[in-house]
Amino acid sequence: QTVGNVLEVVLAAYLLRRAARSGYLLGRLDGLVRLLPPLAIATMVSATVGTLASRAGGVIEWSAFLTVWRTWWLGDACGALVVVPLALAWWRPVTRLSRARYAEFVLMLAVTGTLTGIAFSAPKALEYLAFPGLIWAALRFGQRGATLALALVTGVAIWNTTNSSGPFHFHSITNSILSTQLFIAVATVSALCVAAIVSERARFAAGLAESRTALLRAADS
Repeated sequence: QTVGNVLEVVLAAYLLRRAARSGYLLGRLDGLVRLLPPLAIATMVSATVGTLASRAGGVIEWSAFLTVWRTWWLGDACGALVVVPLALAWWRPVTRLSRARYAEFVLMLAVTGTLTGIAFSAPKALEYLAFPGLIWAALRFGQRGATLALALVTGVAIWNTTNSSGPFHFHSITNSILSTQLFIAVATVSALCVAAIVSERARFAAGLAESRTALLRAADS
């Protein structure tokens, strides 16, 4: 299992470095398309090696092989979806925010955490309450805000589910895990897509402004 986990990290790093040659992976929709396959493929390696090792050791039966493999793969994939974009978004130096922007950033995190806490402390299906905070983070603070808000939402969702509360708490632990994993995957991809679209529009607007300035200078000349 340890060998499989190490192979997962090495393969993911290799594939991500190759994918990143074409540019920043989080700032464009096509970058996100290049980001997802390496994470999916690398986590499959760990899930396959780990599940085969468990079967060889007599820990699981063949009848449970596919369920264990699916749970393992989705667990690793969801972890990668949360951690890798967070690392990519925050490794660069952080620009200083104005007091108003900093206050809005703190308020966004507080609202997102509160809405997610309400959603995952009630037995009813209220998990969608987390999405307004994620959209706010992606629209106003780009990849950094989106990835940090995703980490917060994911932490609250996992904490409440493991402590037997929220809409994803079922009598079957398999169903609880699967529902939580799918929620994390959908929330992560949705928020990252919104942040990527915002970045693309910002670059497009900056390009238009530069073109207009160049045209005015040419006209003056």
